[in-house]
Amino acid sequence: MGRVFRDLTDDDRELLSLVAWERLDHGQIARMLGVSRNAVRIRLYRARKRFARGLARAGIDHPRAIALEGSSL
Repeated sequence: MGRVFRDLTDDDRELLSLVAWERLDHGQIARMLGVSRNAVRIRLYRARKRFARGLARAGIDHPRAIALEGSSL
């Protein structure tokens, strides 16, 4: 799973980390990145999809809602 995460773009890793480990909400992330909440929502959706595809390619089973160490992404 770590390899799949490291293979993501810097932007995808940053977004997923801010949600999963820093537990920031969309508004907080939007302010940090200087974008709208809607842009965060869309970027996060796409990052999650790319991560899920990477997990599938690596043969890692994952639930419909991906979670890392108890943190929903």
